[in-house]
Amino acid sequence: MDSTRPQDRTRTPALMILTSHRRDCFDLCVWCLERFTRLERFTAVYVLANAVSPEHEASINAFAARHAHVRVVPCLPEGLVPAVMEAQNAILARHADDGVVKIDEDVFVTEHWLDHLLAAHRMHAENPGVLLVACPTPVSTTGKRCLGAFFRAHFPDIVERCAASRVYDDPVYHRMVWEAVLTRDLMGKYARFANDAYFSSASLIIHCVLYDRKALEAIGPFPTQAIKGALVTDEVAVNMALRRTGKKAALPSAGLVHHYSHAACLAAMLRDMPVSRIGAWMREAAGK
Repeated sequence: MDSTRPQDRTRTPALMILTSHRRDCFDLCVWCLERFTRLERFTAVYVLANAVSPEHEASINAFAARHAHVRVVPCLPEGLVPAVMEAQNAILARHADDGVVKIDEDVFVTEHWLDHLLAAHRMHAENPGVLLVACPTPVSTTGKRCLGAFFRAHFPDIVERCAASRVYDDPVYHRMVWEAVLTRDLMGKYARFANDAYFSSASLIIHCVLYDRKALEAIGPFPTQAIKGALVTDEVAVNMALRRTGKKAALPSAGLVHHYSHAACLAAMLRDMPVSRIGAWMREAAGK
């Protein structure tokens, strides 16, 4: 795990967690948040619960009961459009001056992740070429690109096998990266490899991202209606803004967090790399 800890108490952003059908991921997500973050640092915490099962709702309510400033936002019907997009728009508008950290239910944060993210924001807030900041996730297109030099140095087998593949539909890449995390000391090696540098990316997978007023003014409200023949997501809106403005996203190299799985690889991941195994590793690593 990362041992550096940049201190930044100048901002008190809100936190927004999007969750829908993965109760197992949500439970591990909030465990990591509680283990590696003082949640009181957030001015508010919102759980956007999109058509969740009764069992999932019970997990969400238990999390809310542990923290007085957690607010549960039910989102119906199922899907990003319209309910989740509308809820995000309302929260982002309410906290534009605070900033909003958004994470997905299958994102597992690591030690000092928030310090690194806020330090990145502070460093790039006045940079006209940077639109927003985010944490890198190895299991994502952005993360694979940003961590290329690290993989070449320490995990050339991943590069050899997966260099030309698309992360979002390559279950072998998912499995190899997670095996490297669990059995080959990826995090320890990365902590020694990472430094205070920042990755710069013209496109972004938004698993863990910080929105501020500058970003929101460029992105605009997320679309809340389906568009025939077009994919309507918050991620599409973010990347359209990056292309339109010609600006970049900045990702702190030391701010690594984990993403479990893209949808196309979920069945293979549940078979080969269940969340319970990852959770057991996270808990053991946290106890060291």
